[in-house]
This record gives sequence, structure tokens and C-alpha cells, in this order.
Amino acid sequence: MFRTITTDCGRLRTITDDYKKLETEEKKILMYLLDNEKIKRKEAVKLLNLGKSRTYDILNSLVKKGLILRKGKGRGTYYVLKMSKG
Repeated sequence: MFRTITTDCGRLRTITDDYKKLETEEKKILMYLLDNEKIKRKEAVKLLNLGKSRTYDILNSLVKKGLILRKGKGRGTYYVLKMSKG
């Protein structure tokens, strides 16, 4: 399945470029974020059926790979897709 993200510049970027290199759990998070505006860690724990620490590691991995952004602090922290500008 090919899904695309529209950026501010009106360009399209396919997630499929990075998709094959990702872990199954990372793919689940990205697919969720394509259909939803954001995800909190508590929601990700339920989605992945994993512990808090492992889920945090997966979210952190996606942040480091530049695919999602962390917003907020503490209990208000949530994650959104990063929109590429070029």
C-alpha cells in the first residue's frame, strides 16, 4: 500500500522509501499517524501491545530517523508525522 504525505510546499513524499527498512512496530506507528493527527505514548503502548520502555524506544527511534516529531512535555507529550520540506 502506498500512502503519501502532502507537505507545506505542496510536494509529495512517499513513506515507502523508508518503509522497508523499518521494524514492524515502527510501521504500525507510522500507519496509525497517517490516519490520525497524533499519538500519545499511552496510545502507542496499547497499539503495539508492548511495555512503556520498549514503546518509548520505538517512538524515540522514529524521532531519530526524522520520521516523526515529539511535541509537548511530560504527560502532555505526543508524536506527529514530520512533514518534509524538500
